[in-house]
Amino acid sequence: MRVFPRSLFGRIVLILAGGFLTVQLITTAIAISDRNALVFRSGATQAATRIGDVVRTMTAASPAERTRIMHAVSNDTLKVTYGKPAGSDAASGEDSELMNAARDALALALQPGIGFKVIDARPVYLNADSWYAREFGERPGVRMFSTVLLNDGVWITVDSIEPARATHWVTRMFRNLAIVDGVMVILCFFAVRLVTRPLSLLASAAEDLGRNIDRPPLPEHGANELVRASRALNVMQDRLKRYVDTRVKVLAAMSHDLKTPITRMRLRAEMLDDAHIKAKFVKDLDELQQMVGSTLDYMRGLAEGGEAMQPIDVSALISSLKEDAEEAGHTVTLSGDARTPVMGRAQALKRCLQNLIDNALAYGRRADITLRDEGGALNIAITDDGPGIPEADIERVFEPFYRVEGSRNRNTGGSGLGLSIARNIAQSHGGSVRLRNLARGGLEATLRIPRAAA
Repeated sequence: MRVFPRSLFGRIVLILAGGFLTVQLITTAIAISDRNALVFRSGATQAATRIGDVVRTMTAASPAERTRIMHAVSNDTLKVTYGKPAGSDAASGEDSELMNAARDALALALQPGIGFKVIDARPVYLNADSWYAREFGERPGVRMFSTVLLNDGVWITVDSIEPARATHWVTRMFRNLAIVDGVMVILCFFAVRLVTRPLSLLASAAEDLGRNIDRPPLPEHGANELVRASRALNVMQDRLKRYVDTRVKVLAAMSHDLKTPITRMRLRAEMLDDAHIKAKFVKDLDELQQMVGSTLDYMRGLAEGGEAMQPIDVSALISSLKEDAEEAGHTVTLSGDARTPVMGRAQALKRCLQNLIDNALAYGRRADITLRDEGGALNIAITDDGPGIPEADIERVFEPFYRVEGSRNRNTGGSGLGLSIARNIAQSHGGSVRLRNLARGGLEATLRIPRAAA
């Protein structure tokens, strides 16, 4: 199973969302670790405040009234008695964070100059045996046990308890975190989408450029980086178009102009008296003329991008090519059917199929054509019963003028342009042409045309 997405969009969203969630977890862990200190300090402050209130009340009362006040205020969370506990004068030797917080809180709660001593300060829990309950299910309380010297020199002992209570702070915290994290993930999604969508458009434009160099230029608007990238792609497209157009025109002109001297040479060859030499001249001139014709076909194949796209009934197109081949004495079979038309350039697609069929008939005694609609594309397989192609030459035969034979004999190897033209046309439709040797012998050429080709 792939954890890291393949798309740039998915990777950036994963990194941003993952980083944000990691930061949230770290800060949450820190907040939880600091929570007890804050809770204990708050509990110590409240316990000290109650002690301060008792001391002020006792200070204002007469000695006769103090006993009655002690009984009146004493309860489960507050006990007031006269005197100091035994051993309270000895140093406690304890200097915990809670003890320090208790001393600071009691010093603030009492009037300046009043003597006091915090004998003990400890946390109070509802369920001290459960770690989860102590940490997450309740707000701990504080018990402060201290003695205070009243203004008339009488010591009193006060045991003040700020009780623990149940709380749902963890639920609230995670609910709030879920809301914040959800909003941040959504914002990350749209922010990254805003950044990566132009890259997807650029990738699509570059892919379309490989199929059709005459595609409309990209609009140059948006962020500065996007404008620069769009402008660079448009400039590259313009340069490539001028480069290809120039070379196509030059080669086409050269091939066309060669026809005139070939024709003159053919006329002069007819004047030769030696029949044997004459036949050799005529044969060489035929090969030259075939090469020129093939080169012109190749140039036209490169320039097919100017033909308009239209729905094409491939079944009908192949049927017509089959009939033409049968009229010429060849054996061609057709099976399968294209369910719906495909978008393409009619003349270019016809030339592509014609070249593949001719290649099968040139090296085999028959051509068997099979149409299959699968995977959002139309696959056209053309098989023959010929000798096949060495595996090392499977891709090289698509190179212009390359033939498996070492010679340039047109009777055995053709011009070496048919498959190159077929692949160029297929690629201009967003498709492909692939060859493979069959186990039973022969070669299979598969033309794949995507249904979404444009």
